[in-house]
Amino acid sequence: MKQICGDNAYVLQPAKHSYNELISAKHEIFERSQKIRNEKLFDCNMITISIRDNYNKVFIGIPTLEDNRVAKYLTDGIDFSLYEFYIASPPQQFGNYHPGDCIHGNIGGSTGYKAKLTIDGVEKIGFVTAAHVTNGSNAYTNWTHLVKIGNTIVEQNSGSVDAAFVELTGSHTFANQIDGYNITAGTSVIPAIGSTVYKIGTTTGTTSGTVISNINESWWDIDGVLVLFTNLCDTTVYCEGGDSGGLMYTKNGTTYKVIGNIKGGGNGVYSATKHSYLPWNISVIS
Repeated sequence: MKQICGDNAYVLQPAKHSYNELISAKHEIFERSQKIRNEKLFDCNMITISIRDNYNKVFIGIPTLEDNRVAKYLTDGIDFSLYEFYIASPPQQFGNYHPGDCIHGNIGGSTGYKAKLTIDGVEKIGFVTAAHVTNGSNAYTNWTHLVKIGNTIVEQNSGSVDAAFVELTGSHTFANQIDGYNITAGTSVIPAIGSTVYKIGTTTGTTSGTVISNINESWWDIDGVLVLFTNLCDTTVYCEGGDSGGLMYTKNGTTYKVIGNIKGGGNGVYSATKHSYLPWNISVIS
């Protein structure tokens, strides 16, 4: 228990459903939503689904509750105490150096955290941001693209990852610090459900909230096309456009640790890509 929750106080409470029951229900509902999408059974469909440990339930976001055909199809035969519906719309992606500073790639966004990428034995120093911010472009100081900060080396905007690594060029540097304290190098964390987390971004600065889910599937609106993302860190940490790519982190006293970089959000849920899910040989450095 201590390994999961850390040193913070926690409360043990009886749960009606086991985690296996919740995962099984989530999987079945997700498969049914895929069938709706593939076979075009209804005009609308589920947008997002996640296990929320604090409620011991599967939460299902759908565009409307007025037409119950979709809800009935998704949950027919599944114990009603296992799930809860709510109205949702597709989350929007929000779219020098320290975490949370302003950059511009294909769109405006924020710097995440300093990292080292190793490719074929060659080490590259730079920072992580959101792939939908770079989106095939390098990183610049502003929209004019007159001053380049760095070259985008790798990026991925699919699966469980919306992240890019930008190698610093010229005389640009990156101080991996928040509130004057160094971010812990060589490690990242997946925060416990209900724990307090923080983010820093260009638009809204530093905000805090709690972790809602680490196991989820959500259809994100990317240029008018719904794209499936999985296992993001869903939180209540408020973000706005321009915060994308910024750092989401934990802190305990003067110890700051990387969770990952901000993707975006909607419906009161704001998500981040977890550093531990990045598919490259990449590490957090100070």
